[in-house]
Amino acid sequence: MNGLIETIFQKIGAGFTPEAYMAATRIQGILWGISDCIFIYFLLKVVGHMNSVSNRKKVFFRYGFLFISAILIPFLVFTKNSGQLFMLESVIFVFQLSVLLYTAFADAKRMMVYLRGRVVGGIESSGNSAVAGKAAGNRE
Repeated sequence: MNGLIETIFQKIGAGFTPEAYMAATRIQGILWGISDCIFIYFLLKVVGHMNSVSNRKKVFFRYGFLFISAILIPFLVFTKNSGQLFMLESVIFVFQLSVLLYTAFADAKRMMVYLRGRVVGGIESSGNSAVAGKAAGNRE
């Protein structure tokens, strides 16, 4: 069985040219970059809403970092070799990761309290107070 799997992968790899590999890697980088931007955008929207409810400052510079990474994503198409692709993906990743890490360290505790209140509040307003009590940590 092990030899069969190895043979299958070798046959697949034999038809996979370096150009095909670069094209697939570019597509993967673009799709991951876009999906990361979408995820981070909605995370920042939640943080922004949370900050507006608690009268805290807005998160403008984080949107700036996200914007820079979004602007860089289309340039993945124009990379000529794997080194350029790796460097550009790394730069995009650093901008996105810096937003995520800063948000995690600066807002994680407040976000969990805020989201817990939204979930528990939603359960209580639906009329199921027993479920809300358990979600809030009250034991009966």
